[in-house]
Amino acid sequence: MHIIDECLQCGSRGATSERKFRKQRSRDLASMMESFSKHADNPDTALHGMQTLMGYNEERWFMDLQHSYGRRFYDHMQVQFLIAQGLCRFGHFNEAATYCRKAIVLGAGPKAEELLALCQSMSEKATVDAPVESESLVRPYAFLMACAAALATILVFQGLSAMHHHNAWLVNGSPFPYSVEIDGKIHRLLPRASTRIKLRLGEHEMMRLAGPKRNAPVLFEYTTPLVKQKLAHESLVLNPDGLALLLAETMHKNNTTNRFYVGETVYILTGINHPFSKFPAWASAKRSPQSRLFLHPATNHLDAVKAVDQYLGHTKARTHARRILQADPAPAEIDALLSWAVDDMPIDAAVAFLKQGRLDAAPKLGWHLFYQDYMTEQDCAYDLQKEYALLCKQHPDTSLYYYLLGRVAHNPDSAHKLFIKSEKGPGSNGLGYAAIARNLLCSGRFKEALPFSEKALDRDPGNVEFNELNMRIHLALRQYDPLIFQIRRVLADEPSNPQRIADLIKFLTLAGEHQAAAETAARFPDAQVSLSAYFNAARYYAVGNATDYADAMTESGIVVEKLQLPLMNSDIQKAHALLSQNEEHDYSAHLVMYCAAQRYAHPEIAEIELAKAIREISPKTYDRKKAVAMLSGATPSPSQQELAALRLMPQEKAILCTALGFMHPQQQTLYFRIAQNLNYTPEYPQLLLKKWMRQPSRSVGTP
Repeated sequence: MHIIDECLQCGSRGATSERKFRKQRSRDLASMMESFSKHADNPDTALHGMQTLMGYNEERWFMDLQHSYGRRFYDHMQVQFLIAQGLCRFGHFNEAATYCRKAIVLGAGPKAEELLALCQSMSEKATVDAPVESESLVRPYAFLMACAAALATILVFQGLSAMHHHNAWLVNGSPFPYSVEIDGKIHRLLPRASTRIKLRLGEHEMMRLAGPKRNAPVLFEYTTPLVKQKLAHESLVLNPDGLALLLAETMHKNNTTNRFYVGETVYILTGINHPFSKFPAWASAKRSPQSRLFLHPATNHLDAVKAVDQYLGHTKARTHARRILQADPAPAEIDALLSWAVDDMPIDAAVAFLKQGRLDAAPKLGWHLFYQDYMTEQDCAYDLQKEYALLCKQHPDTSLYYYLLGRVAHNPDSAHKLFIKSEKGPGSNGLGYAAIARNLLCSGRFKEALPFSEKALDRDPGNVEFNELNMRIHLALRQYDPLIFQIRRVLADEPSNPQRIADLIKFLTLAGEHQAAAETAARFPDAQVSLSAYFNAARYYAVGNATDYADAMTESGIVVEKLQLPLMNSDIQKAHALLSQNEEHDYSAHLVMYCAAQRYAHPEIAEIELAKAIREISPKTYDRKKAVAMLSGATPSPSQQELAALRLMPQEKAILCTALGFMHPQQQTLYFRIAQNLNYTPEYPQLLLKKWMRQPSRSVGTP
């Protein structure tokens, strides 16, 4: 019977019969000789051969080989280090130390330094020249040397086992920690990190135990023998969440190439010299390519999807977005991820995907909002009001469903009641109150909107959207002191934000604090653009001085909407030509151009721009579809109540009502009055709309 330290085929340890041992030894040595005859100049052949000889304790044969291979592969770190290990194993400590030094110079690192220290220690204790006259003196040293040799053998073999063991890498590709159980042993994984574990050969069971969503057990088998792993530079990578982006970078002599892996839970990758580590310093000097494996440094889900799109294409990116949403149903980037997930999907498949994702036990707001908007924009023949009324009936204690039903309710009074109901008890954390405030703001009922905005902020003071809504309402009410206070609070965190500084200057100007506005504008030095000119432009616009505004913006060097200056100069032909050069404008730009063409009697241009505005309205929400009907004539001469019910933000609705005023001369007074009430935001195109509504030409009506 033979005791083997480590089987060269499977890596296991234990006892085997004399017959099996001899048979396996003969087979391995014959295979080694065949490799020598075919690939004598291959360093991997040398490594395999010397490992085989060390495994079968063939000291004489190893000593013969180490001389020739030591010279032939004098610049190969792994060969030099393995020779050092073999020499140490067989007790040749001085020679082993020499090869350790060579390996260290070639970049072998701490393991070679540890082995060198061991060899030097053993050399010092070896008494090669000790006298043998006294048996009492020899015996203690002989015993000490035997113990030291045994210790060296154990240490070297443990080093080999640690370096060439059946290692697996556990990788967490998600932004949250979780635990995973493999063969009954639990491992804790940190977010977007890797950790090395040891596995026996054979079948395994892996299951994620924690995280936002458990997954079913994964069964896999790994049977690659130790030596084959080493020769093929094979790495077993386990990614329980399936979200890791693995990048294999290969350094060639003159360039670097990459391989990208994503979407699997088990990878067996070959050709990886340095798994989850940086290239060592000596890698660039190697004649053969060197590869390392690492996690792509994506900091969030959306960056990960964009990386997959870059390396593997749009189809794989969409698949990865869906994979993320299945593993993490409520990420911060939910809206963008859902856009990726359903992009280019057939409508039926997209609807099925969105329906499935929103039907978990706890309602996920992001899924529902995207689902509602998608169904509306795609014009699906589906009754969202009926669907969400049923959800409210099935879940009467879930406040969020009342808020969601209010979003799709077409009757403003019904929506108002549902939003109020959504705030009962734990409520929808201010969403219902904010929705009411927004609807009242859109209808021009500013004083009524303010208290609901304040209630929303009471529920969630840190909500950015609630704060922005509150500022819009204060601006509509011409209450500038609260605006100045809030902007200064924002600037305390963002002192160099030019847009916020410009807002502060506008509000100071509107509040009559002209000196403070001028001092604020002069406080910031010019850089690539003239900030002081830009800030002064904000002052001029706030007081209605269009001429000085145009001059200051030109001086600032900041790129503005190209239509502004020709429209301010009433150059309709030039503005129309500029707009036609770039078709990536929002529909409101075409609607402004329509108003200008009507004001200055260019009916042909007006007809073209109105058609473009109708075509470009996006996203096609329920309210914007109503706007399309008004502009196209499908809703002739819309009433004041119909316009009030439109949930469009004030500036957008002001442009719409101005256009309707030019389109319907008989109703112009009504539509212009509504537009003037909503046209309070001190930025383009406020001054143009004011000018055109003060001095409208005799309209030619609907083109």
